[in-house]
Amino acid sequence: MFIRNVVRGVLEVFAGVREAEQLARWTTEDVYRAIVVRAGLAARARSARRMTAPRDVHAIRSVHLFSPVDGVFEATVIASARTRTRAIALRIEGLDGRWRVTALALL
Repeated sequence: MFIRNVVRGVLEVFAGVREAEQLARWTTEDVYRAIVVRAGLAARARSARRMTAPRDVHAIRSVHLFSPVDGVFEATVIASARTRTRAIALRIEGLDGRWRVTALALL
């Protein structure tokens, strides 16, 4: 459930319908900064094309988990909206007693 919520949140941030700050508690600082940069680029692209933020609902089609070592999970998630299907790869580690995303890639 954690992975589904994080991925849905990331896609909503990139779409411009959620604030990136809401993901800060679930990510490391590096991942958070990358999300903020990419969200800014997406916002500028929408602005240049005079588009509003899409309100697409992203359906999580599949989640594949792998645990290379204890306390670490790597996941590949397939998510789709009305017009696009995306693959997201992420690494989640147990840090300070909670799960945090330490690597994230939109493929």
